[in-house]
Amino acid sequence: MDVGLDHMRPYYKWASQNIHAGSKGLRNRLALEKCNEDILVVGQSNSGMTDPAHATAISLMQVTCTLLQLNPSIDCIVIMNITQKYSDNIGDEFLKLSVHTNS
Repeated sequence: MDVGLDHMRPYYKWASQNIHAGSKGLRNRLALEKCNEDILVVGQSNSGMTDPAHATAISLMQVTCTLLQLNPSIDCIVIMNITQKYSDNIGDEFLKLSVHTNS
């Protein structure tokens, strides 16, 4: 089933490169975004979470809005607008956090 999100495929591939074998996964690591040393990640890392977190918020917003459109009403429109603002705020907050922790 085609859902018309082909433009998001590069982001998915980028986020999955450390899990699925490939040449890019050897050098590009989300968890070591600001690290200059050649080390392996062991355990959790907050580095590189801004784009995946915002993409997750966008995806959840899109699913929510799609479901709300099944039975449209003025309330659904209001909820869709609120959901979009939450999604934007999540992206802004993660960006602020990444700038703050990398300074």
